[in-house]
Amino acid sequence: AAGCKVIDLSADYRLSDRVNLFFRAGYFDEKRNNGKIGELNDTTWTAAQGGARMQLRDGSTVQARVFYDHEDFHQNNFAVPASTPPRSASNLTLDKIVPSRGIGSLVQWSRVLSLGGYAHVVTAGTDFRRIVGDSDERTFALATGLRPLIHRVAGGRQRFTGLFGQDIVQLTPRWQVTLAARLDSWRNYGAHNLETTLATGLPTAAHRETLPDKSDTAVSPRAAVLYRAHDKVSLWGSVSRGFRAPTLKELYSPFRVGAVLTQSNEALGPESLTGGEMGVSAA
Repeated sequence: AAGCKVIDLSADYRLSDRVNLFFRAGYFDEKRNNGKIGELNDTTWTAAQGGARMQLRDGSTVQARVFYDHEDFHQNNFAVPASTPPRSASNLTLDKIVPSRGIGSLVQWSRVLSLGGYAHVVTAGTDFRRIVGDSDERTFALATGLRPLIHRVAGGRQRFTGLFGQDIVQLTPRWQVTLAARLDSWRNYGAHNLETTLATGLPTAAHRETLPDKSDTAVSPRAAVLYRAHDKVSLWGSVSRGFRAPTLKELYSPFRVGAVLTQSNEALGPESLTGGEMGVSAA
């Protein structure tokens, strides 16, 4: 069984011929039964963003926005004890709630230019995001599903700052080249793993009030070529390098899927990928 509620609101206002204001807000609420009696997932998410788009006198365009989101995720897990007939009973093993909040901003400038006899579409900007999240969970004895064992609050904060730029160059009516790059810097801080034994109130061996801060940077370049072989056929190819920073969950909070336990690792670094693509587009 499942239930879902979604609300979306948006508003745009043209302040003048050159300035347009916008606002967006959303609400999402979902409840799911995972197939065992009593096993549920609940997610509530709210988000809002607002900003402005401005056309400057030199022909360039500036866009600025700020955003906020807040999510509460609740989950409990049940297991079937090995001593009972299959699927005849299930016991609570984990109950957790994961609150997270994020704020951020974006400023982007773009302009069509003519340089060196070629047409350019130039874009540059910066963005920022700050995330705060915790996993607040209690584990229960498998034999009964009634006796709570461990209380854990694990999480921290992440801050991302990025700079990016792109130039689309129309070399000839048939050839187009795109050059782009992005610089990202992020920092993990304020991390903790507060773990206590509920029967005694004493910290476990894994209890750590503070975890080391960690910071890193990554450069993500991209180059692409487009060739219009015909009015309706184009050939294209690109090479790029990208990355993915580890999440707060991967860094600080262990999780289990069935019998598989994945431990957290605060020493994780970014994953990176270097790749290429090519293809044909036909209208």
